Amino acid sequence: MRAELAARRAQAERFHTREVREEPWLPSVNRARMAQILDHVHDYKGRTLDAHVRWLEEVLAELT
Repeated sequence: MRAELAARRAQAERFHTREVREEPWLPSVNRARMAQILDHVHDYKGRTLDAHVRWLEEVLAELT
């Protein structure tokens, strides 16, 4: 549990400090709209990862 928690905390740190980069979309893709959609996807992934970290912390606290 401790190893998993440490790994997920490190993953969350990397994830939340990401650099936003320009994506090479097809000319027909609305870049602003796609960036907005990807921001929502990134937010969802971050929330999911944070929830997993909290769950690991709770379980570890209960077990120790």
